[in-house]
Amino acid sequence: MNGRTAKKIRTKSIDFLVHWLGTMLTDEEAKKVSVKNYKKYLPKETHFYVGRTLMLSAYTPKWFGQLIKKKLKSKPLDKITYSDII
Repeated sequence: MNGRTAKKIRTKSIDFLVHWLGTMLTDEEAKKVSVKNYKKYLPKETHFYVGRTLMLSAYTPKWFGQLIKKKLKSKPLDKITYSDII
């Protein structure tokens, strides 16, 4: 994967995360969430331990990126929507 595609995946994953946060919050709070300030609504820990294995937490930008990469096998990046991922 080249750098341009990776950057598009990262930006799309952040957009999906902001959309997901908007669905979890009330309408007033959802209007406050944007791409610039989404990090303050997320926990600091992005990983957790299960036994001796370090696992990635769900609903983080990296987690959305992994789901987008899996979906790239069947659809082009421009056609992937939030409903395809969730």
